[in-house]
Amino acid sequence: MPSGPLPLFPLPLVLMPGALLPLHIFEPRYRRLVGGAAEDGSEFGILLTHDGRVEDGSIESAGCTAVVEQVTKRYDDGRFDVTVRGVRRFRTLELDRSEECLRAHVEYFDDEPDLPLEPAEKSRLRAVAMDAARLAGASVEQRFDPAEPNPSFSLAAELPLDVGFKQQLLELRSERRRAAALEAYLLAWIQRTDAARRARGVAGSNGHARPV
Repeated sequence: MPSGPLPLFPLPLVLMPGALLPLHIFEPRYRRLVGGAAEDGSEFGILLTHDGRVEDGSIESAGCTAVVEQVTKRYDDGRFDVTVRGVRRFRTLELDRSEECLRAHVEYFDDEPDLPLEPAEKSRLRAVAMDAARLAGASVEQRFDPAEPNPSFSLAAELPLDVGFKQQLLELRSERRRAAALEAYLLAWIQRTDAARRARGVAGSNGHARPV
């Protein structure tokens, strides 16, 4: 169902539903936007922007709303740090540039009816994700709830995936399709990385997470 207008915070990242994201808020207009959301518990939308621009064609049309979970630090000059949580996915219908922050009329969407993943399928996806994380020098939380309905969202949030691929996952309307896409992507990346390391004769990493 269409709704709006929703205030937007374009960022060079993709927020997944349920994921926690730390942000440093420094620009005055976004201090007002996020500060207001922290006070009244309202949602704002996070959209992937390319090259830091907000012109048409530079921001994606699908994103995820966020709520402020906690203001973690305030600075004397008005900047502050927050942790936000992804809530629900949306697609922009019409952008509104009349205010200091971009807004949009949006429609919210969820997954279409589909067969849920079996516990064994979830465990297999988790194992592949942990293998990829180790190769990338990243970390994936060891806690795994087999009852979690959408493990693809939480795993994609924890891995340093290419933002374009994350955007594709965000827009898919089936957990089964997301899980299959994520598993195939990670298995292909693991294979390429192993082959490259064997060719170089080098093992280990430099201590920094590399994009998957």
